[in-house]
Parts: sequence; C-alpha cells; structure tokens
Amino acid sequence: MSALSHNCSTTVWASNATTIAGSPTGIPGFNSTLLYYPQAMMVGTNDSIYIMDCYTYCRMQLFYPGSQLGTTIINGTIGTGLNQFSSSVTSLSIDVSGNIYILDSGNPRVTKWAPGASMGIVVAGLFVDTSDSNTLYVADTSNHRIQKWLYGASNGTTVAGISGLSGPDLNRLFYPMSVTIDKNKSLYIVDYQNNRIVLWLLGATTGIVIASLPAGGVLPSQLTGPWKIRLDSTGAFIVNDRDKYSI
Repeated sequence: MSALSHNCSTTVWASNATTIAGSPTGIPGFNSTLLYYPQAMMVGTNDSIYIMDCYTYCRMQLFYPGSQLGTTIINGTIGTGLNQFSSSVTSLSIDVSGNIYILDSGNPRVTKWAPGASMGIVVAGLFVDTSDSNTLYVADTSNHRIQKWLYGASNGTTVAGISGLSGPDLNRLFYPMSVTIDKNKSLYIVDYQNNRIVLWLLGATTGIVIASLPAGGVLPSQLTGPWKIRLDSTGAFIVNDRDKYSI
C-alpha cells in the first residue's frame, strides 16, 4: 500500500500541530534537542526525520520516531568546499542504499553523501511522482506557482497559483517553497509568505488552507516561515517550520 493512501478528499487534520523535533516554544539552539535554523527536511522509510540545520555552521540531525533527541550524522561549516554548505539548503532525498542527496541552492549544486561520509560528491531538486511516469512538480517560488512537467516535456503547466501574481487569496500563492502530492494527485503546498499549508485538489482553481489559521504565530495551530513539507506513512504531513526552529 502506498504511504500516501490514507488520505482522501474528505480527510480532516487536527487543528493543532505536535512538535516532533526542536523547541515547541520557539527557542533556537544547537544541542541535541534543539534546532537553530532548520531548512531542508525529509522523512525516511521508517518515519525517521532528517533535518538540515544551518546557521553559523551546518549539521544534519536524525530524529527517530517517538524521540526528540537528535543524532548528528553530517557536520559541515558554511562555505563552498565539498564538506561545506551554503545557508540555503533547500531539499533532501535518500536512496535505498542510504545515500543522502542534498540540494544546496546557495552554491548551487546537489551533493551525494554516502553513509558515514565526511565529504560529499557533486552529482546533478523537485518532487518526482514515480507512480506517474516520473512527472515532475516544481515549486516555482519567484513566479508564485506550482508547475507540472511531464516526462520529456519542454514546457511545464501551471497547476496551482497564478503565474507572476502573489497574494493571500485562495487562488494565489506567495513564494511557495515546497510541494508534495498524494495518490489522488492532490498537492500539498508550503505557501511561505502567507505562513500556511494549502491543499490543492486535482483540477481545482483554488486551494484549501489546512494548516495555520490565523496565519503566522507561535501557537501550535500556527506556522511562521514554513519551508518544507512531506507526508509520512500515516498520511500526516510534516512541516519544517523554519522561523519557529521546529518540525
């Protein structure tokens, strides 16, 4: 069964979020229980959470299910070397062998890190729908839209938002930073500047706000600077709430 098959168009999520990594009250830090500036995030096959945490230096923290004690599995400073990162790491992925791929927008490059490695190698960011002929979904941040690219296509199609137009209306996005989809082809969009998560059903012209009402704040029901979203095996969505230093 697909990890995303638990959600349907009538799914209702809890009104308050549960902090599973970092401070529930917005306290930054670089110890094993805190995060300072969480940027990219991914969910492993057993629902472990991998978080790239950067500020004056960078580290990747691994949080196992049920534990708020992070383990550092990658350490690096700010810079351009292959053991370094910029302060704009935007996406992570992991393959079946445990190799971690890091999209470092600030350098810019994708590096591959083997398990236990102290240095990455440059390889060549996006959500790939492997169940649909490797269709690509791209959060086109500066154009305030989500683009769908069929495999081999030379042009994309806007499937959420209005190209070049930003705002709080439900037919618009404002600097979308991340997108993922479920088996129904519904989009889950991090609408960064609006401090909200938007559900965009297949074929819809407007989105549905499913997290952060009212937008912005430190309460469990609010988001402040959301950056990344992924779905776990239960259909819950996990959000990197960067400006609250938490997941």
